[in-house]
Amino acid sequence: MLLSGDEIRNRGLIQNALADGYRAASYDLHVGRIFPVSGDERNSFVLKPQGTLLVISRERIQLPKNVAGYATVRTRLCQDGILAINIGIIDPEYQGLVSSYLINFGKNDFALSADQPFLRLGFHEFTPSKNPLPAPTVSDNEYVRTRKGEAVAFMSETFLDLEGTVKKVADKILDEWKNGLIKWAALAGVTITLLAFGVTLGVTYSGREVPSKEQLKAELTREIVDETKQQLKAEGLKDFEDRIKKLEQEVREAKQKASAQQGAASGPSKP
Repeated sequence: MLLSGDEIRNRGLIQNALADGYRAASYDLHVGRIFPVSGDERNSFVLKPQGTLLVISRERIQLPKNVAGYATVRTRLCQDGILAINIGIIDPEYQGLVSSYLINFGKNDFALSADQPFLRLGFHEFTPSKNPLPAPTVSDNEYVRTRKGEAVAFMSETFLDLEGTVKKVADKILDEWKNGLIKWAALAGVTITLLAFGVTLGVTYSGREVPSKEQLKAELTREIVDETKQQLKAEGLKDFEDRIKKLEQEVREAKQKASAQQGAASGPSKP
């Protein structure tokens, strides 16, 4: 049987309760202590988008052996972009504080302060088992110390540790970018060297008409640049225009060097 707000009040299930917390068939828990993941207790806190923090109730719960509680999210908070997790059943005979982690899954900052509602509790009366397991009993100080230690040790400042996840992905992409750049820069360097060597020697086949050296250089340069661009695109790398320009500059320098070497090899013209 679901207990009404009046029955919750009359049975004394909530200690240190606020009058505005009692609803028709539930009770709204209020913020007592606020702990960001740094562990510093606050009276108020601005929760950033994707941010997380620990909230501990100002109220204490005191249940008999034939009443169980259910902690659920508040619809009003969800509409504001705030989700409460670590919620569920409160065992019969439990006595103590209640806590939850709040996550800002909205796009705006959310201001949280003491005595602000953050969870909704429902209570059901039932026929208890003959030999139920006893509910854990801890002091308020021990409860706060344990929850605070867990928040500092295991929780991230952002939901799913987005900042750390993004950094890992960025580092991986950067490593792949560096490896790809080194590989294709080395390949381009070898190709440019062979091109310069071939241009210096010239191309002549007996009885066959061949492209001029300028045509050959232009075609090979275009093929090198196109192949490099296509390969970089296939690797999924972006923003390599500056690298391509650098390779094109190296090709032009190789052409100039090749022409200079050819002129030096032929020597000055005879009178």
